[in-house]
Amino acid sequence: MRLATRLTILLVVITTVVALSVGWYAVNSSTHSAYDTLDAAVNSVVESGIGAPDAALSDAINVDLKDNYDLTLDVIYPGGSVTKIISGDTP
Repeated sequence: MRLATRLTILLVVITTVVALSVGWYAVNSSTHSAYDTLDAAVNSVVESGIGAPDAALSDAINVDLKDNYDLTLDVIYPGGSVTKIISGDTP
């Protein structure tokens, strides 16, 4: 096999590995950022009800509406029934 052919194959393999690595990093970084944003939204709604259980529902509704979070807010009663209060747009 000629030297030019071996170098061409080597460069194609190196280019492919570098491209796949950069693509994987970009997707992984973007996904992590999206999860962090979602976690922050959910945590702010949950934290609004901590310490004041009597006002937890109204506080959660206020935080959700004030910050325009795309979250679904459900009330789960001790008996297991669920009432949807706010429905988010994202499935």
